[in-house]
Amino acid sequence: MVSRFKMVGVGIVAKDIEEYDNYLYVFPVEHLNTVKVDIKDSVDVEKVTVTKEDGELEDIVVDTEHTIRAKWLPLGEPNRLEPPMMCAGEMVDLYGFGDGSRFYWVPKYNEVHRRKRDKHSVYVSNKDEPEDPEELVMDSYYYNIIDAVNKFVKIHTSTNDGEAFGYDIEINTKNSTLVIGDRSGNEVIIESVDGKLTINTNKDVIINTENITENIRNNKKANVVGRDDSVVGNWTVSNGRDEIIALIGEFLQAVIDIEHVGNLGIPTGITGGSESVLADIKARVLAFK
Repeated sequence: MVSRFKMVGVGIVAKDIEEYDNYLYVFPVEHLNTVKVDIKDSVDVEKVTVTKEDGELEDIVVDTEHTIRAKWLPLGEPNRLEPPMMCAGEMVDLYGFGDGSRFYWVPKYNEVHRRKRDKHSVYVSNKDEPEDPEELVMDSYYYNIIDAVNKFVKIHTSTNDGEAFGYDIEINTKNSTLVIGDRSGNEVIIESVDGKLTINTNKDVIINTENITENIRNNKKANVVGRDDSVVGNWTVSNGRDEIIALIGEFLQAVIDIEHVGNLGIPTGITGGSESVLADIKARVLAFK
């Protein structure tokens, strides 16, 4: 048996594709004498530049009254749900069934030099049973989207097949942000315009490294909510780290004086009663805003 589905010719895109639309207006370069061409209205394009087989460019006049409307065929790209953003002048292969008037298009060349803002998405199914194509549930897929039209790149994993956590990585160049998260509250956020890095976790932040270099040019505020023997409070160091380092030194000296002076004879260099020194340190700590 010979299939009635076949390539029926080559076409030139007569009008830029609309976003979220699978259809193109195409001028059939070859005469489609064996098919019933469905003639459409003018699409306001008269002259386009096409790429010939040898790679050279050629300007041709398109008879816009003789365009056909063809639907995107994801030939060779079964995991892609949206067509490429085809532009006027690009070449397509046209397919059809027998002598009918329904046509399908597939990009003929890789003409990225002609393409304007484009997008590409790949979806991988993560479900046990098929679903209604008109009611797709995006969280039933792992997917990757590169979208120069809406200015973002995203990687997504789903949780519908028993995964404990789902993950998302999104770079939004329109908002100048990078977000990495697991959809349970753990996330890292970079806001480039504000020069801001935010880390949110449900439990711990662990840093294992040999050295840490800390250069602080503005005020530093530490909000510490502690348990056990942790110190709880809000501290702001407004003049670098000198003030807090000096305060820690005085605190240690006062503790040593209270615990050991008179017993071990350790000179602390503290004048006045140690209890009053500790009270003064406490007042200075509470004065931090």
